[in-house]
Amino acid sequence: MLAVWLGLRQSEILGLEWRDIDGDTLKIRRAIVLGEDGPTQKGTKTYSGTRPLHIPAYIRELLDRQPRSGDRIVNMTGKSIYSGFSHICEKSGAPHFRFHDLRHVNASAMLAVGVPDKYSMKRMGHATNNMLKTTYQHTIKEKEAEYDQKTENYIGSLMPDK
Repeated sequence: MLAVWLGLRQSEILGLEWRDIDGDTLKIRRAIVLGEDGPTQKGTKTYSGTRPLHIPAYIRELLDRQPRSGDRIVNMTGKSIYSGFSHICEKSGAPHFRFHDLRHVNASAMLAVGVPDKYSMKRMGHATNNMLKTTYQHTIKEKEAEYDQKTENYIGSLMPDK
């Protein structure tokens, strides 16, 4: 849910600590990546990756129900997150896709509801809109039809009456 609702990378999810929650804000400050000697803590992927995010009420409820054993919010390995996600996809009948694709869902949802690029970039931790536009945002069929109709209506309004 953290990946799809907030656009977090798996490494950022693994790096979350309880002290990163301040009221209704989640501060992304670190990542846990797999190094040569196992999981390693490091800073965020980019300077822009260090960011505050509003915690939606639904996510807040899920966090409040989590047991607090240790500093980390998610006490799993990257492999166990991926395995659990794959199992959920299989059980629900959804086609298999990568855990990272949940970030694409978040970016595409922001595009679908008209969130300006600056805000999408901030939310996802991108310094420029290039990665956002070329990799993460995907068109949504229902929005295509809506925009087709808007375009046709506008161009039609410019045509002289026949």
